[in-house]
Amino acid sequence: MDLRGLSEKEVLERRKKYGWNLILEREKVKVFSILISQLKNPLIYILLFVGAISLIFGELFDFVLIIAVVILNILMGFFQEYNAKKTLYALRKMIKPTAMVIREGKRKLIDAKELVPGDLVVLISGDRIPADGKLIQGEILVSEAILTGEEEGIMKREKDKVFMGTTVLSGKGIMEVEKIGKETEFGKIGKALIEIEEGKTPLQKKLEDLSKNLAILVLAICFLI
Repeated sequence: MDLRGLSEKEVLERRKKYGWNLILEREKVKVFSILISQLKNPLIYILLFVGAISLIFGELFDFVLIIAVVILNILMGFFQEYNAKKTLYALRKMIKPTAMVIREGKRKLIDAKELVPGDLVVLISGDRIPADGKLIQGEILVSEAILTGEEEGIMKREKDKVFMGTTVLSGKGIMEVEKIGKETEFGKIGKALIEIEEGKTPLQKKLEDLSKNLAILVLAICFLI
């Protein structure tokens, strides 16, 4: 079995094709930016416009009600997006930051984000597996609790699949990377969690309907006056 691994040229070519081994770009959660992004909703501007008209026509109650709905919409959107970002960062912390690879016949410690499909990764007891792939040498006992919820370890032998984020409980082996970043099973879980977080809740949908109906009603009243 050839265990020379990839050459540096092959690594660069594959990185251009597959990108970095990340489930989230390394950017900070910026509270102010998230708050500002909530103002991109056109409905907010429609409501503010209607609120201004209400104030001009002396409809103070309608004005206060509209502003309250606007603030509630912004706050709900903000906390939902903030929680989604936090979820991804929590997942990213579960990924091993470094990996021992074999490249050009030599072992070297690299940042796990630099892994590409085809890389050979050395696994020992205590390691978190840094990508999806298959075991090509050795035997390892792996905990897949993070993916399946099963606490009991699973014995992995040659040709068995191994997954990002799972933990080597004992043994040693070498894996060949097949999938990285968002294409891994771990990455797909992160994506699914974000889609759940970012989906509109029943309350948000009702607020949106209320906002539209309120805008139409206030505009109609103002024009009648």
